[in-house]
Amino acid sequence: MELLKYFEPFKHIDTRAMLSYVEAMEEVVEALDERLIPDAKTYTLEDLGSYVKSLVAAQRRKLSFVKPGCWCVVSGDDGMPGDARVDFVFRPTYAAVATLSRTLCDYPVLAVRTPRFLPTLKQVMKFATYRGLAGHGYEADQGAIHALRILSLGKVPLLLQQHPELCPSLARIIREVAQSMQDRLATHSAVGIWGEDLSEGFRQAIETMRLVNDPEFMRSISEARQDRSVIPRKDWTW
Repeated sequence: MELLKYFEPFKHIDTRAMLSYVEAMEEVVEALDERLIPDAKTYTLEDLGSYVKSLVAAQRRKLSFVKPGCWCVVSGDDGMPGDARVDFVFRPTYAAVATLSRTLCDYPVLAVRTPRFLPTLKQVMKFATYRGLAGHGYEADQGAIHALRILSLGKVPLLLQQHPELCPSLARIIREVAQSMQDRLATHSAVGIWGEDLSEGFRQAIETMRLVNDPEFMRSISEARQDRSVIPRKDWTW
């Protein structure tokens, strides 16, 4: 499977293709976390740099149907309903901020060489606060699980811990969402509106945030990569 190397919004609405495109943006974040990219051949550091530059160039900077600072996977967003905004505006925006954050944390020279990188990162962090990471309507909790996990894979919590001045409000929201999940797990109230059990999703999101954003833990994972007895990240059960 070829990973996304350039961001370009759709000119016409095709919901199935647009959802696949959002998933492709998230797959880049997953691949960065698993250290599958950049590599020497299929997705080089230059490829990552080009993708990051395309993200920076495509960020919405003018007021339209949505506020500036986001990424929308379709050019025309007028009248987009709330559930579609989560899928086609907020999810790609979380994936974009995760990609930029991970790039800054792991490949700072690449970030420095990208014009407008820092103002773009600050603006997208602000936009990421607008829903409090929640999904739409009845899927508010599921949306929060997904958003917290993607942001964590992008090392956004770690970056904000080290540089809270980038976006104090997003740092606060991430802490509050994670704490709320932890509290609901502790009180056995991790249940959705329809009675569905959310405990596994809450645990996955919290553990991802803690483990990926703990430098000592990740250093031990890196050192153990050559140890065949260590369970690979892709086989973790959370």
